[in-house]
Amino acid sequence: MEGIYTKQRASTAGHVQRRLPSRQTSRARLASPSTSVSDDRPDLIIQQSMDQISVRNVFDLFSKFDKWDVTELLTARDTHWLLANADIYKAPTENPTGLIRQLQAFSESHLDILFPVDDDVPRLDTREIHQLLRELTIGVYSLNAQPLLSLEANFDLSSTCQIPTAYIDTRLGQIMINCDAWLKSVWHGVFMSREKRAKFTDRWRHTSESSLTRSVIHEFEAAGLQDISQDSDYTQAKNSFQAEPKSEEQAHSDDQFLVSYADDLSMVLTLYLDQVSQWKNCLMFNGNYTIQSQIKTIQEKLDNQQFQRLKSLLQVHENYLRKTFPLKAEVRKYIYLLEFSCFLFTLLVGLKRRMKKIPNMNRLLPMFIGEDVRTERELPPFMYMKKQSTNIFPIDDETMFHLHGGIQFEYETRSLNKKLSQMLNGKNESLLDPSRRILYGYLDIPNSPNMEYHLPIVEIDGKK
Repeated sequence: MEGIYTKQRASTAGHVQRRLPSRQTSRARLASPSTSVSDDRPDLIIQQSMDQISVRNVFDLFSKFDKWDVTELLTARDTHWLLANADIYKAPTENPTGLIRQLQAFSESHLDILFPVDDDVPRLDTREIHQLLRELTIGVYSLNAQPLLSLEANFDLSSTCQIPTAYIDTRLGQIMINCDAWLKSVWHGVFMSREKRAKFTDRWRHTSESSLTRSVIHEFEAAGLQDISQDSDYTQAKNSFQAEPKSEEQAHSDDQFLVSYADDLSMVLTLYLDQVSQWKNCLMFNGNYTIQSQIKTIQEKLDNQQFQRLKSLLQVHENYLRKTFPLKAEVRKYIYLLEFSCFLFTLLVGLKRRMKKIPNMNRLLPMFIGEDVRTERELPPFMYMKKQSTNIFPIDDETMFHLHGGIQFEYETRSLNKKLSQMLNGKNESLLDPSRRILYGYLDIPNSPNMEYHLPIVEIDGKK
């Protein structure tokens, strides 16, 4: 369970632009409090202090972007019809169905969130949850950006991680990239750890194949590329790939057909909300996900019969990934956090569009910095190796390839149900108080990098 503090929205994103003076001016403002404020006006002192914090937060936000990123960031603010200012898109539109449209107003200064405990996932850290809330609040309210990830091919067979600029160097962006990298690793049957992947990306960017001193296959092996069966959680993963029974001639024909469109195929992980319920200022949700194939090609290249044949072949790949992808504990945690992020994004859009409320950013645990939020801009190419006994794709030679796919979030949900009101109605109003006290207590404890901020768990009717 998690609590979110809210306050009335006091400003729009336009205030961000006014608080972007030169660095020298801002430093003077931070270092030189006004001497005209007398001690008998504490309200002005508090107001000035909050302004200093706001200026500092703006600089912290924009310091990680170069000038091209800032240009793209500000340009993209007006491109999302749901998040941008209503004056830009004047065509009559309705709010998306489900939570955004049906969110009920509440007068309390906090919001309780309940979601099922996954026993296969290590207990969540409140600081990480607050980090995701902080990043999504900035993305939704200030930068009008929806989180998503798309892997696009480069000329050297590396893959560009295309995410909205608002989510560059964020924990959410990092989780999306790590999760999708594992999805493509399971799909193609080879993997490389994140640390080794980052080092190899830097080297590949500066050298590429033509400058390698050793054979290509040895370079990839030295960089840490391994068969997926070498990972302890995916030892038997490839055994789960079962194609439909067919003749040898038909199997060979299907393999050749699939390989001919390999560059046009992708697998996309989509997060969505299965169930959402509200009772007063308490919300409960169940998250879910699906893995689906996408075919990116023009109609002249692929007629309807060929398209259906290709989809039928990819259905086997989808079933394989749905069965094997969540076998790894690290992946299950990524999915769990992405489901929570899907809910947070949908909730924040509803708060912004219908209630004009915003989470209180001053009531969050300290943010992550450095490597904890650094996102990869590119992923290196992968390679099939001859010594592999089985490959998911029917490629026999030592072939390099880029990664293709992405992650997306659905913000339309089913209609809100009454499950939460049935669970809580008539029960003691103080049922959630112990969890709130734990969260309040975290804010009063001096920050320690080694301290564990376990997300509190509440049990209702035998369910956690």
